[in-house]
Parts: sequence; C-alpha cells; structure tokens
Amino acid sequence: MAYFNLGHHTHPVSTQNPKAQRWFDRGIIWCYGFNHEEAVLCFEKALRHDSGLAMAHWGIAHAVGLNYNKGWEDLPPDARTDMLNQAHRHVAKAMSLCTNISPVEQALIGAIDLRFPSDASLEDYAPYHQAYADALRGVHQAHPTDLNVATLFAEAMMNRTPWQLWDIRTGQARTGTDTIETRALLEQTFANDPAAWDHPGLLHMYIHLM
Repeated sequence: MAYFNLGHHTHPVSTQNPKAQRWFDRGIIWCYGFNHEEAVLCFEKALRHDSGLAMAHWGIAHAVGLNYNKGWEDLPPDARTDMLNQAHRHVAKAMSLCTNISPVEQALIGAIDLRFPSDASLEDYAPYHQAYADALRGVHQAHPTDLNVATLFAEAMMNRTPWQLWDIRTGQARTGTDTIETRALLEQTFANDPAAWDHPGLLHMYIHLM
C-alpha cells in the first residue's frame, strides 16, 4: 500500500500540480480526522511538489493551531511559543502568495490570520477563538455552498467551548456556546447538499457536536 486509503474527498486548491493537490487533500482529511501531526507532514509534502501553494501554508497553520482536543491551557509556555511562531510564519507565507488564488482561498487565509495572538504569555485565548469564528461566519456567508468552508466554520464555533456544548442535566445547549448555530449550520448543509453525507469533515464535526 503506497499510502493510507483516505477515501476520495478533495478540497480543490490553486495548483497545477496533481501531486501537490493529492497531498493537500490528504492533509485536510487528516485535519478533519484530528490527526494534526500527520496533516502537517502531508501539507509539507504538498509544498515539495508546489512551493507556491498558498493553501499548504494555510494548512500547516491550521493544523498546528489549537483544536477541539488541544486547548491553550493544555500547552506549556515553550509549546505556546513554538506553536505561535510556526503558525505566524506559515500564515505570513500564505498571505504573500495570495495573488493568483481563488476568492475562497483568499478569504480562508485572511480568516486564519485572526486566529493567532502574538503574545504567548496571554491567559485568555477566547477573543482569538471568537475572532476566527466570526471571520469564518463571513466566509460562509460569502460561500454558502462550499462544504469545506461549512466544516471549518462549524469547527471554529465548537472550538470556542470544547466539551462544554451541552448541559448534560437538561439536554439543552449551554449558555454562551454556539451549539444551536452550529447544529443549524450542519443540519441545513446535510439537507441542502447530498454530497455533505460523504464529507469527512462535516460528518466528524456533527459527531462531536451531538
């Protein structure tokens, strides 16, 4: 077996190199499956085939950032610094390559720039989670049929309050969460586009939500 069978999902990006596209697709699938370390390796391989692939740099920044299972409070100071340095480096590189890419790629790169503070010593990361989710809300409004954008938006909203989406005593969404908006987003996406039922990111986000 040359590589793991990850299915046929693709997230088209601005490259003329099919190998770069293939490795980007593998990277984003691993992100959707929460194997962020392997995702970074895939995005790096995409860059070896197309050094000008802006979205591969976006992908690395996305994968090294915080996620549903890795919170700011879980990182020691040196890990926070390393994460932010790596993220900022790749966001800057992605932004420098934005000239000849699609509008949705430009929007995603612009949004992720809001995800990372410059100060590794800050205590409250919530404003950055909020800013990123708000930015992706705008990207989704501009590209409402893009299933990958819907996935990233849902993930960003859940990452604001990971493992605190529901009050398990009442079965209701917790106050201060985006649980209701995220559920509506995902269920509307499934209702409107049959392809959503084969999307690894949407399916995984819905599992985590519910």
